[in-house]
Amino acid sequence: MNDDTIKPNTPRENIQELLVLYVLGEVSSAERQEVDSALEQDPDLGLELEDLKKVLLGLHFSAGETEPLEGHKERFMTKVQRSASVPMPIPSSSRIPSVQRNSRSSARVRRSPLPWLPVGIGIAVAMGAMTLLRTEPAPSLVNVAPDAVVVVSSGDSLVFASNVKGQYPVMVRDKNGKMRPVEVGRMGKNYWFTEGVAEDGKVYLSCGANHMILVVDVAKATVTRIEKAPLSVAGLSIQNGKLWMKGAANGQLETLENKNVQTREIGKATKMPMSEFMDAVLPLENIVWVTHHASGELIALNAKSLEVEKRIALGGAPVALDRWNSQIIVADVSGRILWLNKSGKLERTLKLEGKPDKLAVQGDFAYLSDRSGKVFQVNLNTGTLERTVQFTHPMDITALPDGLLALADGPGGVVMLDGDLKVLKRIGGS
Repeated sequence: MNDDTIKPNTPRENIQELLVLYVLGEVSSAERQEVDSALEQDPDLGLELEDLKKVLLGLHFSAGETEPLEGHKERFMTKVQRSASVPMPIPSSSRIPSVQRNSRSSARVRRSPLPWLPVGIGIAVAMGAMTLLRTEPAPSLVNVAPDAVVVVSSGDSLVFASNVKGQYPVMVRDKNGKMRPVEVGRMGKNYWFTEGVAEDGKVYLSCGANHMILVVDVAKATVTRIEKAPLSVAGLSIQNGKLWMKGAANGQLETLENKNVQTREIGKATKMPMSEFMDAVLPLENIVWVTHHASGELIALNAKSLEVEKRIALGGAPVALDRWNSQIIVADVSGRILWLNKSGKLERTLKLEGKPDKLAVQGDFAYLSDRSGKVFQVNLNTGTLERTVQFTHPMDITALPDGLLALADGPGGVVMLDGDLKVLKRIGGS
C-alpha cells in the first residue's frame, strides 16, 4: 500500500479530526495540548492547520466586523456533525493533486489544501459557513481578542494582541471595522505580549516569553520581520525608525537602528515572573527616560550615547510613562500617578486605590488601567481623580486620534470608550 494513503483511525487522523474544533476554540485543554504536541512534531500537520484556518477565517473575516447571533455557532457545528454522518469516499493519494514546494533541503510534495478532511467535514464547513454568511451576520468562528493584552492605534486602524496559543494572537481592525488576522508564524513558547507602539504604518509588538519584537505592516496585516529583543522585554518605544527596548528583569536598555544595536545596563538583574514584566521608555528630544521598576527609579540617558545622565529615586514601582504638555506623567504600580517637569523634578503626586500599570494621555486627562479591573480618569490640570470604572481585566489602554480610547480588557476583549469611560463598543472577548 502506498505510504501516502490516508488510513482511518490512525493517531494522526485522530489529530486531524480535532483540527476543525481546534481552530474553532472548541477543544478541551487536554485535546489542545495533544494537538500542540502533534504540531511540534509534524511540520506537514502545521501546514494543513494553516490551510484550514484560511478556509474558516477567510470566510468569516471577509464579511467584516459583526456580532454573532445567539446560538449561531451551535447551529453551525450541528451542520458539520450531521454531514460527518454521511459516508463519503476518501481519495487515494494517486488522485490527490499536489504542488511542489521550493526547498533547498528537500523536495517534498504537499497535498492540496485539506484533502484529509473525512466524511464531508470540509464540504460542510465551506458550504455551511457560506450559507450562514448569506443569511445572517457572520458567526465568530474564532474568538476575536479572546484575551486582549495589548492594543495599539495606527492611523485609522487598531492592532491588538492576545496571549492565547492556537488561535490568531494578533488582529488588525481597519477604519470600516473589518477584522483581519495576522500570521505570526509558530513561536517556541506561549505568547506573552507586553507592549506595542506604532510609527509610519507599522506596529511593533514586544513578546516577553520569546524575547522578540514582531513588526506588523498594518495595511497588509502581515508580519514583515521579527527582531531579537532583550530578555524580559517590556518597555518599548519608536522614534524616527529607532527602536528602544527595555528588559524588566535584566535591567538592560537596547536600541536598534538600521541593524545597529546598542546595549546599556541601567539596573541590576532581578528575578521576576512574566506577569511583572513592566517598564517604559519615553524619548524626549535628546534625552530618553526609562523606568526601572525593580529599583523604583526613573533614569535619564543621553539619546545618542546611552550614557546615564541622572537617576531619580521615585520609590514605589514606576512602570508607565507619557507626555503632557512639557511634563512627564508617570504611573506607579504601587498606586500613584506622578507629575515631573522636563528636568525630572517631581511636582505633584496623586494616590490611587489600585495598582495602575498602563497609562494613556488624551487631552488634559490621564487614563490608567489596573489589572484588578479598574480604569482611572485623572484630570491633569487639577490633579484630581475624576472617575473610576470597573471592567473585566484591563491590560492596556491607548488614546485614539478621534479623542476616544481603546482598552485591552483581557477576556473582555477590546473595548472602545469615550472620554468619560463609557462603553461604545466591545470587540471579541472569550
